[in-house]
Amino acid sequence: MTSRKGFDTYLLISGFALFAMFFGAGNLIFPFQVGVLSGANVIPAVIGILLTGVLLPVSGMLASSTDSHGVGRIADRIGRVPGLMLTVAIFLFTGMLYAMPRVGTVSWEMAVKPLLGIPAEDTGASTLGLAIYSVVFFGIAVVLMLRPDRVIDRIGSYLTPALLVLLLVMMGIAMFKLPSVETLNLDPGYASAPFTTGLKTGYGTMDALASLVFGVVIITQLHAHGYNEKRSVFRATAFTAGLAGALLAIVYTGLAFVGTRVADQVFANPAAGLAYAADLIFGPFGKVLFSLIVFLACLTTAVGLLSASTQYFGDLFPRVDGRIIMAVHIVVTLIVANLGLDNILAVVVTIGLATYPPAICLIIVTLVDYAVRPQFFWGYRLPAWVAGIIGIFEAISVFSLPSWESVSPWQQALQDVLHVLPLGSLQMGWTVPAVVAFAIGVVIDLVRPVSLENLPHSLTPSGIPDRTSKTDLEV
Repeated sequence: MTSRKGFDTYLLISGFALFAMFFGAGNLIFPFQVGVLSGANVIPAVIGILLTGVLLPVSGMLASSTDSHGVGRIADRIGRVPGLMLTVAIFLFTGMLYAMPRVGTVSWEMAVKPLLGIPAEDTGASTLGLAIYSVVFFGIAVVLMLRPDRVIDRIGSYLTPALLVLLLVMMGIAMFKLPSVETLNLDPGYASAPFTTGLKTGYGTMDALASLVFGVVIITQLHAHGYNEKRSVFRATAFTAGLAGALLAIVYTGLAFVGTRVADQVFANPAAGLAYAADLIFGPFGKVLFSLIVFLACLTTAVGLLSASTQYFGDLFPRVDGRIIMAVHIVVTLIVANLGLDNILAVVVTIGLATYPPAICLIIVTLVDYAVRPQFFWGYRLPAWVAGIIGIFEAISVFSLPSWESVSPWQQALQDVLHVLPLGSLQMGWTVPAVVAFAIGVVIDLVRPVSLENLPHSLTPSGIPDRTSKTDLEV
């Protein structure tokens, strides 16, 4: 089969679709909040959020494209069992146990409930409304992805342009219509270290995990459209991810500057601030416009997450009917979204915090491996293992159930120990130890290289041809 090598309009559609998959409600709120809280320090704060909120996800997409077998096989490079645990945790966290229920409930709270005029104290109406809405919302998501080969087309050709137009119109008018104001409550973090605080905000989006998930959808469709050779897949993914990253950067920057235009007000939450800005710009229509933006942002993210997760677990359990896998996803998502299983969510979020460090290590080492091709083995494993262990301790140190009033003394003691590490106060204490572990791993690989020809393809660098049989891969 001939592989495409040049530009194709499908890459443009894929880039639009990937942007919409990334751009959920949290991505709408975080940069706006940066603008509200950072005041005159908005530029270094935005640079910080762009590095971790845009550059990391783009890097994750590129890492996913370096192996035609998919992200699950890339993760095997840190060890078959740790790799499987990492990928399952990622897909559960970004799928039916956390991210999918969240986009459903957030779109209800931010987009639909305000339009219906349901007061916050009316819990009965809110509970019933959420139950009905979540069924409709995820029903639409299922319909949009019934044909997996059309998911990218539907999102990139229709939903993304609508979302982008609404966002750009809102941001453009805000920049000209709303005057600059002084920040009412400058956040201490943005006052003393705006770049670092912005860096932490972008880190908190956890979009690097989402990039490994969305890579499954995008790269599968690139294969279906003729991009089959490793180099052509990487280049096509680079264009797609680069376009999505550029759009994210534009929107994040615009939303941050919209935030600076309303920073003289006090808001109950960032969503209320965005709604207020939309109302200032468009009047009574602003509330409808804001609701439409949130709905489209959440819907496109839900479609991408559902498509990727069902595809991954379908490959993991090939003997299970795809309809059963889809039904499990929808049922679990609806249960978590409607019953508000706060204790379960607390555990899942903890898993997410523990998963993020080794995932970032995997992304970075994969790209270094692809660029220099030194045939890493321990260069993959040691940094991911070290980051994973420290990440687990960081997650445990902040784990809290809704019934808890505060962290326990031993958790506080653990936090104190972790804060001794460089960047420990930002929950990024794993970074320096992981860099040291990577250096040690590279030295070991250079001094005593592992015979990669005898390893399964999934444990080898991306440049090594697949010479193994199916039996070898299952060992």
